[in-house]
Amino acid sequence: MRVAVYGLGNVLMLDDGFGPSAVRRLEAAWAFGEDVELVDLGTPGLDLPSKILDLDLLVFLDVVSAKDDPGTMCTFDKDALLEKAPAGRRQTTHEAGIREALWTADLMGRGPKSAVLIGVVPKVVASGTGLSPEVERAIDPACRRVVEVLAAHGYEGAPREVPAATGAWWE
Repeated sequence: MRVAVYGLGNVLMLDDGFGPSAVRRLEAAWAFGEDVELVDLGTPGLDLPSKILDLDLLVFLDVVSAKDDPGTMCTFDKDALLEKAPAGRRQTTHEAGIREALWTADLMGRGPKSAVLIGVVPKVVASGTGLSPEVERAIDPACRRVVEVLAAHGYEGAPREVPAATGAWWE
């Protein structure tokens, strides 16, 4: 059994750093078994499909484009992510290509059995470090949602008695 929780985004683009910040907070506050991998992937490129091959469960943490208020959390399962055909080209320089990676892995017959995107609507994506207050407030609820998704698939986590430092160089 292989499970991955990947934080996606560029920490040098303000709210786009949500994914890496959230995965770091999750890692600092929760302990999971060896079969659960927590990774800040940053802004993966064409190598993303290779990182999701043969997973039983895949959870992405990333910002999402939606008409909701900044800080709003949105959850999409694999079916929703694959609902539309891949766009063919990325619309922005920091877009991770989640849909394309899932399509590619599935075409190879090695896609993740289950996938979830836990996204947060950004307030601002521009050069700089740090998160807007709206997106910062969304990190803990997003982490709790990850824990719920993992538990629903049989992967229990335990909260750390004393959360560790995130070790994030950009904070």
